[in-house]
Amino acid sequence: MDDAQTTNKKEKKLMILISVVLVLIIAVIIVFFVLSNQENNIDDNDKVITYADEFYNISPDDAYQLMNLSEKIEVIDVRGLEGCSHCQFNNGHLPGAELNQNPESFYMEEGDYENATDFLVYSKDGSVGAEFCLELVDYVYGSIYNLEGGWEAWAAKGYPMG
Repeated sequence: MDDAQTTNKKEKKLMILISVVLVLIIAVIIVFFVLSNQENNIDDNDKVITYADEFYNISPDDAYQLMNLSEKIEVIDVRGLEGCSHCQFNNGHLPGAELNQNPESFYMEEGDYENATDFLVYSKDGSVGAEFCLELVDYVYGSIYNLEGGWEAWAAKGYPMG
């Protein structure tokens, strides 16, 4: 075989390789666009709604901002799980707080997700609030926040009380 034939065969192999790579790239691009287009075509009635799957610990500073910025936030005082609930609540609580000791009371039916609410939970020092948040995860849509340091941290910062 002469050099011209060898070079010609190498060029053909290179062209075939380049063609295969281009076809694969085009196929990947097409699959990507088809999948992303399917996600964009899902309307609100087809969306899968799930309960919250976790909660977030936030500082008193972040909780204060959240309470001032969020239109749909429910503040839950769970200090009653640590002792006399009404005694503690009557001696001061976060503005707009409700006293609650039962996460199941927040159970929402599947159609309730349009009214999803964010929840800010606090206890005396934040530990019982975290336990309550773990249970609340199974009953609500929306975001769930536990006030780190609880009522004691809020009061130490001098934030408003109800």
